[in-house]
Amino acid sequence: MSSEQLLVRHVRDNLITHKHTLEEFAQLVAQHHRSKHESEPDEATIKDWYTKYEQQDDAALQLSEQRIENFLNDARQAQLLELEKSQLAESFSLEDVVNKLYHVDQLLDKRLAYMNESMKDNVTELQKFNELLELANSTKTDDDEDISS
Repeated sequence: MSSEQLLVRHVRDNLITHKHTLEEFAQLVAQHHRSKHESEPDEATIKDWYTKYEQQDDAALQLSEQRIENFLNDARQAQLLELEKSQLAESFSLEDVVNKLYHVDQLLDKRLAYMNESMKDNVTELQKFNELLELANSTKTDDDEDISS
């Protein structure tokens, strides 16, 4: 059962004509009327009063249902807006994400270029070292051992 249905049921259950049957209403009127007046109202008058209360209760119930529905709709809308605001506050825009990814790409490109230059420098150094070893091996004497081994 929804919140709206529970509230409407609570209001309806507290209306006179939903709380009391015609017979119970007649007994209440008779008890109250006896203490203030000498005679009791006739059955037609009591039924007329009860019918008028039914009409008032129906109108009050319809008005209450509408007010409850409006209130709950307003509350739902307010909660939805609050949720959207909190989600927006905790999230990134697509533009921010794209900009950050572009920045990361630039940093990685720079790092890769630096590593590539370092590797080229190391290869150049190793080539020079290899040339020195070849030169040393080509000028060796018979008594010298091979340096590269």
